[in-house]
Parts: sequence; C-alpha cells; structure tokens
Amino acid sequence: MEISGKTAVSKVTIPPKDFEITRLWFEADKNDSSMFYLWTHFVDNPKNDNFYRVFTKVKNTDKRYIATHLSTFSDQFFNGASVDFPMYKGMRSLVDNEKEYRFNKGDTVFLKISSIDSVSFKFWANYESEMNNAGNPFSGSGKNLNSNIEGGLGVWSGYNSTIYRIIAE
Repeated sequence: MEISGKTAVSKVTIPPKDFEITRLWFEADKNDSSMFYLWTHFVDNPKNDNFYRVFTKVKNTDKRYIATHLSTFSDQFFNGASVDFPMYKGMRSLVDNEKEYRFNKGDTVFLKISSIDSVSFKFWANYESEMNNAGNPFSGSGKNLNSNIEGGLGVWSGYNSTIYRIIAE
C-alpha cells in the first residue's frame, strides 16, 4: 500500500482450523442464578503449534464481535489435549466500566473461535498484556508492540473462524 509516497508492506498466513469444540455449555453463577458462565470442551490437534483468538457477540446487544477477556492463547500448555475452557465476556471498549465476564439468562451468544498465525498471536498477546497492565501501578508498561508491517506499525492478521450459537439457559 502506498500513501503520500510512503509504502507499507505486510503478509499474513491464514492457518487451517486445527481444533474441535465437542461441547459448549453455560453454568449458572452459584451466587446469582440469572448470570451464566460460558464453557467449551476444546480438542487441540497435537501435530501443530496452534494459536487462537476468541470473540463473543450477544444477539440484540452487541453490534460486533468483541474479544473475550484473555482472548488470545496458544496450545503451548495443552497441545493435543482435550480441555474445558471458560470463555469470559469481553469489554466493549477501553472505557467500558462494565467489567462483567458473565452472560445474562436468556442471552443468545455467538462464540467465534479463530485460528491465527504465530505473528498475529505475538501481536495480540502483547497488546492484551499491555492493556491489562496499563492501569497497574506495580507493572510497568511501554513495550513496543510486535508488528508485521514493514514501513508501518500494527498488524495485518488473517483469521480462520468458526462461529457457534448457544442460548444461556
């Protein structure tokens, strides 16, 4: 891409879907039966190093998919395993004071799980770390984000996404 005589170049790999969700369910909060936690039974392919990013969208509430809390992860600690994961609801924006990781009873939730490449993973994992540490007075921030754009900053990411639909009941 060229703008004002400057060129920015990037490339990305879109990896194949290398996981399976064999079960998707909600569990009611023990202290509030109107609020639910979303869980997945996640099966990872042992043949490859895999990287993921996860989003949710609540029907009639969210206009777009929102990255879950701790949305970016790799299979480093569970390569080839079958594991149960909570999928926490994310914040709609950086100024969103509603830090609610649960879903409301009756919500129709779309869960989008995306396979991403290692370069995208490094960017998004670093980005999330910086965002989580930004308000912490005991943890310094200020590292440069990894970028895969020559002549620019940021990330050019490709996602291989699968979307699941479930109702909180």
